[in-house]
Amino acid sequence: MELFGLIGVVTYSAVGLVVGLRLLRLARRTGEWPERLIGGGFLAGSMFGYPTLVAADRLRAVAPDPALILFFAGSTGLVTAAVCLLAFWQRVYHPDRLAARRTVLVGSVLLFVSLFGLVLTHSAGAKAAANAWYLPGLVVQGAAYALNGWSSVRYWRMLRRRLSLGLVDPIVVNRILLWSAAAWAITLQYLYSTSVVVMTGESSVSGFGVALVSSLGMIAAGTMLLAFFPPRSYLLWLERSSEAATG
Repeated sequence: MELFGLIGVVTYSAVGLVVGLRLLRLARRTGEWPERLIGGGFLAGSMFGYPTLVAADRLRAVAPDPALILFFAGSTGLVTAAVCLLAFWQRVYHPDRLAARRTVLVGSVLLFVSLFGLVLTHSAGAKAAANAWYLPGLVVQGAAYALNGWSSVRYWRMLRRRLSLGLVDPIVVNRILLWSAAAWAITLQYLYSTSVVVMTGESSVSGFGVALVSSLGMIAAGTMLLAFFPPRSYLLWLERSSEAATG
């Protein structure tokens, strides 16, 4: 099970690196903020924050001081990713809504306050779940992905209706659906981790938890690869499906 968990971490991190870099390169050409935000979010969270926290958890008992540094670094990465995802959600799905801007502001403040609380109060060798600042940050991070998952489903349904009239690119419609699947997979990871903290007082998972979290991570990685690196056969299938639906 530990090997399966390691494979999940490596896969998730590698995809975060590849997709994040591709989106940032795209942002350099287009000058658009959505690509910058989601690309930066993948690099900060999937590629850096998540594996760094896993390493910190493994080292906590044997090397508490280095583990503490890794814990702070990984936590900073995940908070940065969540802020990027909140800003992405507002710019893409609710660009003109004041309530959405306020949600981003409140969420970002809560995330950084919880991070500063951890930095000021967490000590080497201590369990993350035992710190009062840990759980609130975890909840808000998960909420950032849940907002993206919910809004992308609604947006996908709207685009799907337009697709039946031949008004939108089927690849774009499918990419929104895949992004929704990735966002919900990561949301479920956070939901499970939060439940473990609340019910057991532990932040690390084992056994079934490792299998579940790793499987969800690989689902998120797979859907993101399919969204941004689709094989030609998959693109042809989308085009045929779209022609059949509109014809």
